[in-house]
Amino acid sequence: MASNTLLEEEFDNFNCKVDAIGEILRDLSSSDEPSAKEALKKADAFLKGECPELMDGLKLKTIQNRTIINQKAFDEMGTSSNDEPMSKEMFMAKVEADAKERTDDKRMKNEEARGFQMRGNKAFREKNYEKALHLYNQAAACTKENPLIFTNRALTYLHLGLFERAIEDCDWALKVDQHNLKALLYKGRALIKLEDTSEAHKCFQEAIQHHPKKEKTIEEFRKQSS
Repeated sequence: MASNTLLEEEFDNFNCKVDAIGEILRDLSSSDEPSAKEALKKADAFLKGECPELMDGLKLKTIQNRTIINQKAFDEMGTSSNDEPMSKEMFMAKVEADAKERTDDKRMKNEEARGFQMRGNKAFREKNYEKALHLYNQAAACTKENPLIFTNRALTYLHLGLFERAIEDCDWALKVDQHNLKALLYKGRALIKLEDTSEAHKCFQEAIQHHPKKEKTIEEFRKQSS
């Protein structure tokens, strides 16, 4: 459960939409001169690490387009050589540069994850579930945003008899994609294997509710799971 808690904490951080930096950027663009000047002071203090009320809680936050800006990047930003307050343009340029770096890194991680996932799929088709699990673990380490990685790993856990772990992966996939059909079905099957028929029923009913055109397939899957 510890690993699942860590994932939830990461997910919560990942989904933060408004933070101290967002406020600074908005104020820097303000037409109100006093507000803009105050924002410049905050930006300068923030980059120097002299503004704890802004630093607190800003470990990993989302700025735009789910792009992560991390604390290390800001520590490396610094200020001008004569230690004068940083201009709005310089502050925003540094934030944008860091965002681009994060975006490029994310793209590379997604490509790496896809490679592991495809190899995991091949191992799964060959019924080499231990190898498939190892490869899906590597894919999941690259990105937490692709629900298919987690539903594939959940199905692998089902074949290995690791039903609790399958449920954890299904729950994660449902955080990323709220009504993911595979996640609901695999979670329902895992719950049946754990003899929690009441919760399993809820999963299958939710699957039918959100995927009514797949009702026949869902019912057939439920029967096969019993």
